[in-house]
Amino acid sequence: MNHLDEVLEHTLRTGDSMYEKDSEINELPRYFTIQLGRMWDEMQNRLTKKFDKVSHPLQLDLYGHCSDEMKLKLQAAREVAESGALGSSYMDIDQFDSTVPKKQLTGIYNLVAVVTHKGPTANLGHYVAWVKQANETWIQFSDDMTSTHEDSEILELSGGADDQHVAYIYLYKAQLI
Repeated sequence: MNHLDEVLEHTLRTGDSMYEKDSEINELPRYFTIQLGRMWDEMQNRLTKKFDKVSHPLQLDLYGHCSDEMKLKLQAAREVAESGALGSSYMDIDQFDSTVPKKQLTGIYNLVAVVTHKGPTANLGHYVAWVKQANETWIQFSDDMTSTHEDSEILELSGGADDQHVAYIYLYKAQLI
């Protein structure tokens, strides 16, 4: 289980007690956003930056977090995807074609954008956007400068120190068949 899966479990820690709440997803969105609470310390009730290293996958499978009813809706599409009948390409969620039957969600999402913060505190630093292009390369947008990057570099945006980019927001896009 990666750290992002642990975040999805909605664990709230207070003092010496730990409370857990498991939720099931009844309806899946076309885009799934995860915002990490890296700029607020709930224990001390104050603004602060958290540098904890939180790993994130390039592909997120929400099937295990879905209700039984939602899993049934996803099952047929997942079986087609797993059989390889579609080859290696999946339909793009943003490409609308009224002649093609309605696309089906699989519960699988691909990371398409990340917002990071680089700096020593919540009040001092710089936000940067990273966006995946159709050709599978990533573009870093930092003010008026851009640069290209590979998947392996995006996986390194997990934080750990104030001189590193600390991922703050993840945007995942549904994979459809």
